[in-house]
Amino acid sequence: MYRPERYTLNKPEGPEQVSGDLVSDGFFRTLGVTLVLGRDFFPGEDRLSAPRTTILSYAAWKKRFDGDERVLGRTVRVNGESFTIVGVLTRGFHFAPVGRAEFWTTLHGYCEADRACFPFYGVARLRDGVSPTAAYQEVSAIARHIAVEYPQFSRDRTATLLPLTDAILGDVRPTLVALLSGAGLLCLIGFVNVSSLLLVRAERGKREIAVRGALGASNIRLLRQFAVEGFLLAALGCCLGLVFAMLSMGTLAKQIPPNLIENMPYLENIHLSVRAILCAIAVSVLGGVLFSAGPMLHFLFSDLREGLVDGGRGAASTGWRRLGSSLVAAEIAITVVLLVGAGLLTKSFYRLLHVDVGIHADRLAQSTLEDKAGGRTQSTFNSSGA
Repeated sequence: MYRPERYTLNKPEGPEQVSGDLVSDGFFRTLGVTLVLGRDFFPGEDRLSAPRTTILSYAAWKKRFDGDERVLGRTVRVNGESFTIVGVLTRGFHFAPVGRAEFWTTLHGYCEADRACFPFYGVARLRDGVSPTAAYQEVSAIARHIAVEYPQFSRDRTATLLPLTDAILGDVRPTLVALLSGAGLLCLIGFVNVSSLLLVRAERGKREIAVRGALGASNIRLLRQFAVEGFLLAALGCCLGLVFAMLSMGTLAKQIPPNLIENMPYLENIHLSVRAILCAIAVSVLGGVLFSAGPMLHFLFSDLREGLVDGGRGAASTGWRRLGSSLVAAEIAITVVLLVGAGLLTKSFYRLLHVDVGIHADRLAQSTLEDKAGGRTQSTFNSSGA
């Protein structure tokens, strides 16, 4: 369970507003988070009778305590109360729903006697064999029971259950799928074009292959040559693509406004992960197979003697002219189909980014006000003052 909070950090030079988060004692254990220093909250440490403790974010530890490892056991005054520092989170931990929280404190009986204290959010792991649908039904039943038991506070409240990735990323999944599909179609267009060029090259080098075969080169050795050329070209393309991706990712990350980075800290250190590199290698292997398949099939189903005869005449054979015409027609047809598909996906991506929300969002801002009981009220106002 967690709830984003704004704390007042009492310092000798004066109070300072800092971001924080109220969590239950098992919050970090549920997420599987490890600490770089100190310990996690003990079970029961979120009760009213437990001592007040806090865990620092890695950024707060470096910024406010200069990364001093002797910070454990020291106290800080937050909201007029003394909290003992018991741990420091790892550098890579960012929980996007609460943004840049510097101080993580336990609930400590927060709103224990006030049923109107909202909102709180829960994070849980599904037990083995339990489907999301079954979990949602159980949570909904609990919400209905609470609404009946406390109608004055929870009469109109319901439960919502969704994967944590959806809670963090929101509705960005269709956008990412559209982009990935468009990139896949463009990649397929490149594969088709390169495969056609290699097939043309194999036809033009038919005389060379015929001469090498006549001099004693085995079929396995000739096929191995086609495979080496195809996979070498795919590997070169993979390396260039990864280098370009690393350079472009750094450039694109700098274009993200700072206010968006505040809510999406995982974009700060965006980089090529091991999964992305393995995916690129797998695509390159597929490309190598396609690049090698055309020349190999052309070699297996052609007559080497015709290569010697055609090469002696210095003119293309009738069969090659027909094959070349068919390849050009097939390549144009496939490219047109793939380009149309990529264009449709681009159009879908544009529409996803420009969905009509049904209201005029220009010059509007949203604020969050907190009452004395800890409840939050959201209000929307016109930033122009009208």
